[in-house]
Amino acid sequence: MAIDLDVIPSVSPPLQWIGLREMILRLALKDHASQLVGGRASLFNLQSKRLLDDNALVECPGIYNFEFSEPSTLSLTLSPYPDQESQTDCIDDYARNLNVEARQLILSQWQKTGFQISTTSCGGRAKGEMELFAHIAICIAKLTRGWIVVQDNGVFRQPVGIYSGDEFIPSAGGDELNTAGVE
Repeated sequence: MAIDLDVIPSVSPPLQWIGLREMILRLALKDHASQLVGGRASLFNLQSKRLLDDNALVECPGIYNFEFSEPSTLSLTLSPYPDQESQTDCIDDYARNLNVEARQLILSQWQKTGFQISTTSCGGRAKGEMELFAHIAICIAKLTRGWIVVQDNGVFRQPVGIYSGDEFIPSAGGDELNTAGVE
């Protein structure tokens, strides 16, 4: 079963790979996730069929696979969001935890940026991948001053909702994830 965590960015400048890479390599991960990264993080552009250089931008639209010391199913997709109505529907569907003012603020910021970032963990994932997956979403949210969209109940401690990277941190530790039946 594939699991997605979307990030709604609040700033438009492109994501720079070196910034995300450095954050991933500095993560204080538990045993399996730490072994998975193993001090190596690369991003493979599926469209150009090449690894990104450290100073490259993660472009939108773009589809990428993460490469670490051990195999993972983690990917990253940047895509333009189709229209304001779809953005409004997304906020209405997932921002159950937010008041009207917070929803309006996120929607306004999102309409200015016009794109979203999706992290995906596919079925057949390695041990520790769920922890790394959650932390990558947090890193992206922090780099883009964005909001993490939790679309599925029962995977993370937090229910369906939209959370800042700081709010999502308590649910991202290996012991905090509900990985029963997921890994």
